[in-house]
Parts: sequence; structure tokens; C-alpha cells
Amino acid sequence: MSRPATAYRLDQRHAIRLLGLRMVIAATLVFGAALALGVDAAAARVVGVCLGAGAVVAVGAGALVLLRPPVVVRLDDGGYRVRRVPECGVRAAGWLQVDRVDLELGPMGQTLVIRLQSGESTSVPLVLMPRAAAALQREVHDRLDTANGYRPLA
Repeated sequence: MSRPATAYRLDQRHAIRLLGLRMVIAATLVFGAALALGVDAAAARVVGVCLGAGAVVAVGAGALVLLRPPVVVRLDDGGYRVRRVPECGVRAAGWLQVDRVDLELGPMGQTLVIRLQSGESTSVPLVLMPRAAAALQREVHDRLDTANGYRPLA
């Protein structure tokens, strides 16, 4: 029985931080554009327009992140894939490669650690998606059980 892929997205509070960072970038670009447009030279005007366009792009990208936060973990029948987590270890693996799944306390708090048979591991800080942390843990275990042919007793 095939289940659809599930995407676990970045929590809204982290998306708001990304929006704030992009707004600071946009403000800096607007300031640079105002300075460049104040100079009476054709090249400076082109630079000013380009900086203004960059500010619009930065604000648009920030709004997009807020409306549709990026995917952090994607689970499907074949395995898992982790994105947007620097230094997470192995970014993708199949369920049959997984040795065990642990919950550990890492530098960012509770971390889901997926250990592979090769000795490598994947670490996913649950603070990135606190509202979906329990669902993520449950689904990882369920998909791992299904891949290994385990069935619930009840």
C-alpha cells in the first residue's frame, strides 16, 4: 500500500525571521538605490534602478517564504530527504538503509537522529518545526516499519 509523500515545512516563526532578514537586505538596497539615483550620471542611474529591482525581488522572496515556508523534511515510501538544515549529515537515504531512529538533545534542542547501517547519520532539529515534531517522529517510525515489513499487532 503506497502512501503519498509528506512534506514537513519550516515553522512560521522561522519564516518570519527569514522575512525580516530579507527586509533588511531590501532596505539596504533601497538606500543604495537612492544614493545612486541622486548622482547625475547615466551609469549611476542604471545601478540605482538595478538596486531598486533587487529590493523588490528581496521583498517578494520574503513574502513567498512567509506564505509558503520551505520544506525541511520530505518523507515518501522510498526514504527521506532533508533540506535547509546545514550540517545535518546525510541528506537523503532509503528506509532499508536505516538502522535506528533516536531522539537526542543537540545544540538546537531535541533532535531526531536517523542512524544508517553505514554508520553515518542524519540529524533534524525539531525546533525547526515544533508543531509537527510529534507527527514527523510518528511518520518516520511508521514508514520505517512498513519498509521492513512490520505490521501493527492491533
